[in-house]
Amino acid sequence: ETLKRKNEFEDLRIRDNIRLCKILALALLILDAFLLAVDLALYLPYRKDNSSYFYLYLLHLFIFVFIILWLVVLKRWASPAKAARNKCLFLVFMNTILCWGVLIGLNDLNINGEISVYLITLFGISALLYLTPHEVLLSFSSSMVAFIVGMLLLVPDTRIVISHIINVVISVLLSFVVSRFKFI
Repeated sequence: ETLKRKNEFEDLRIRDNIRLCKILALALLILDAFLLAVDLALYLPYRKDNSSYFYLYLLHLFIFVFIILWLVVLKRWASPAKAARNKCLFLVFMNTILCWGVLIGLNDLNINGEISVYLITLFGISALLYLTPHEVLLSFSSSMVAFIVGMLLLVPDTRIVISHIINVVISVLLSFVVSRFKFI
């Protein structure tokens, strides 16, 4: 009986996460269409002086295409009866969005010295999705390590790196707490 309830809860959690990922995907698609327009209309002249603006455009283009492809795959493959497939779909979406947040955050360091996109991505995912502690630890810790390694490679000023590392570690810990409250 307990195992049956646990499986029912897991199926419901996965179905909810698929639904929430779909909402997030549509919202990000609209936002990213706007950001692509901004890239083309406003940031195009800055690409000559700072290649990070070109990479920003490529990252926006990548996530736009990824979201469209993910929505197509979701429509064809997602099924309430296929919990394992649905779980794979939501984990691919979540981890791709996290990786994108890492790359945009690292790229923004070269544009304006900010890491806010990565932090917003962390908090957004932790507040929106129902994640198990293992999913949070694996995904968020991996993205944090990648982000910190990227900062160590890209930012020459040790004081700025240390400040950003402190902010990232605290944000990951707070995201874990937010995720736990959401999961309970």
